[in-house]
Amino acid sequence: MDVKIHQRFLNVFKLALFSITFLVTGIVAINASAASDSADTSVPSVYNGVTPQRDFVTNSNGDTNQKFTSWISLDDKKSNYVGSKANGTTSSILNLDSYKKNPSSLYEHIRIENDSKDPMPLFVSFGLPLFYPRNISTTATSPVVVYRGNGTVTPTEGSTSSGLTTTYADKDMNYTSEEGTKSWTATDWENLRAIRVQGTLNRGSYYQLDIPLKLENPNTVSFNGASGSDPTFELSTVDQNWGYHNAIFRFAQGTNANNQFGINGKNRYLVTYRSGTNYYRAADIQNLMPIIKPEDIVINNFDASYNATNNDFPYLFSGGYMYVNFPKLKDANGNDWIQTIQNNGYGVPVSNGSFLQRYAWNYSGEAATTANSGGSQWMNKDGIGGINLQLIKVIDVKGINDQDQLTLSQGAKWDPKSNVTIWNPEAMEQKAFPANEKPDLTIESSRPLNADGTLNTSYAGSFDVTYTLKFTYSNKETRTIKKIIHVIIPGSSSNGGGASTPSATTNTTSSSQNGSSNSSTSTSDNTSTSTSSIHATVPDTAAVKGAAVYAIKPIYMYKNATFKKSQRIASYPKTKRTNRPMFVVIGYARSNNGALRYKVRDVNYGKKTANKVGYITANQRYVVNVYYRTMPKNKKITVIAKKGINAYRNLNLTKKIKHYKKSTRLTVKKIVKRNLTTRYQLSNGRYVTANKKLVIQGNY
Repeated sequence: MDVKIHQRFLNVFKLALFSITFLVTGIVAINASAASDSADTSVPSVYNGVTPQRDFVTNSNGDTNQKFTSWISLDDKKSNYVGSKANGTTSSILNLDSYKKNPSSLYEHIRIENDSKDPMPLFVSFGLPLFYPRNISTTATSPVVVYRGNGTVTPTEGSTSSGLTTTYADKDMNYTSEEGTKSWTATDWENLRAIRVQGTLNRGSYYQLDIPLKLENPNTVSFNGASGSDPTFELSTVDQNWGYHNAIFRFAQGTNANNQFGINGKNRYLVTYRSGTNYYRAADIQNLMPIIKPEDIVINNFDASYNATNNDFPYLFSGGYMYVNFPKLKDANGNDWIQTIQNNGYGVPVSNGSFLQRYAWNYSGEAATTANSGGSQWMNKDGIGGINLQLIKVIDVKGINDQDQLTLSQGAKWDPKSNVTIWNPEAMEQKAFPANEKPDLTIESSRPLNADGTLNTSYAGSFDVTYTLKFTYSNKETRTIKKIIHVIIPGSSSNGGGASTPSATTNTTSSSQNGSSNSSTSTSDNTSTSTSSIHATVPDTAAVKGAAVYAIKPIYMYKNATFKKSQRIASYPKTKRTNRPMFVVIGYARSNNGALRYKVRDVNYGKKTANKVGYITANQRYVVNVYYRTMPKNKKITVIAKKGINAYRNLNLTKKIKHYKKSTRLTVKKIVKRNLTTRYQLSNGRYVTANKKLVIQGNY
């Protein structure tokens, strides 16, 4: 359930099994109704957390009435000051939507106050965002904040500059007097890195500069990582003892959880299960879901680890985390929620061998790739809010409706064993059992079964069939998962149409096999179909829906699945590997003669064909997966990307560690799946992409 907004958030969160486990936590999808084009006015322009730090730095002589600091403002809202203690750090979030709406309101402020009885000697350097240099390119993914002025800064009204000297640091950290900056160019001013104030401030006086700033790349800002682990930009104020007082900031897009996720005291959690990239609504238990309550939710915007004390609810910013402590939830009838789930054929997702103690979502601000990402088509309507709790549909009975009813004709043959699939409870989505494991399934019927194990449909009436699975998880905990279906045989019966049965006994059958050998997969909210027919339409060798493919030979995109020259939408000539045209598979079709086609979206951004939708061949001689699925024979890969690739600490390619240039040869330890893509883990533990346009197997 991959959790996927333009530079304004749409409604999605990234999903993946997270490489860091928060107690026992997984990441599943959370979506809401589409946001408007305007910023969410209920989210602050500047957010400083639950316990914002507001202390000044005390002058080194120990007089608490002699102090200084620096901070950022946006829309006249103040950030946290830099850390009051040497080497201390504070954090604040700046709302990117607020900046785009009012870009001229971004300032850094420096202030020195002397409320003591004595003069205040000082020698303080106030760092601008470029004090720590960053890539100034407008295509940079981390925010690049520079000086917006074109000359020296005039002290604010009321400031006393008598006895003080102000100097300006250029890109090489050479300090220049105000007089010396007269020869500076616009580029010199944009590269301003620090302002130093030294001298003596008279008692009862203050000195303040309001320094205009601008964000160079508002449309390419990336939101990966919280500010504590991936700082976007930093202020550093250096005192006369060379103590650094820091503040870290990140631009982010925000949402008010109450508004965005429909938390109104009435809406319930959405509940789904997932197969591959497709979500299916667990309609049979939706009415049992709890109402979404603020007290069940914790938001941490500044740290990737769960902290209920510093709960930022209702403000959730990109790069932040939102948690639901679901073991404490009660169902609609006030019963234990997890027990209710297990009594209805579902299981709780498991991570690292233990039951999830909470669901966690990392808000990334990325665009949804499909209209129904994370079940968004069911959210924020019909009494359902915008938070999805994903389960495992363990006992999957074919043919029943949302009320767990199965209607059969009198005399029909129906085998309860061959019409059920048991999915692995120890998973995050619908997965088959390992080949060497068989589920311990028992089937009971309130009407005696036939000798061959099929249902007795010889006379009209209704009865129950109970499926019971006992499963021991890898943490040695055994759980019982049940599913009761109600079988209805309409029509007249031998006793005049009543619902009686010839015997009150219960017939029981046990099965050590997986029913239909995991041969069914959900195709709608509440029905199943045999995968044999699916495989006949889409072979196992085909790219799965949502996967990326590219053309290795010249191809065309067509309007329809039956290719006609007059219906060509775009042409893709043969090109070198790193420039091969790439597509995302969004569906399948067959031509009139039965040839399989991919329905695709062109993702060759920057090209005229970008975002076109049409049909291309699924022939593997022409179109293949973009991502490697295997290890290289010699455990070597070579970087072929012109600009090189990055290595990261985390599987989700966050926390960049190193950059590898083109032609660099790397040793691979293993290949790891990441949703519908893959990564290579290097021998040093770092992760790199397995995209064939960027790396190639072997010593190339």
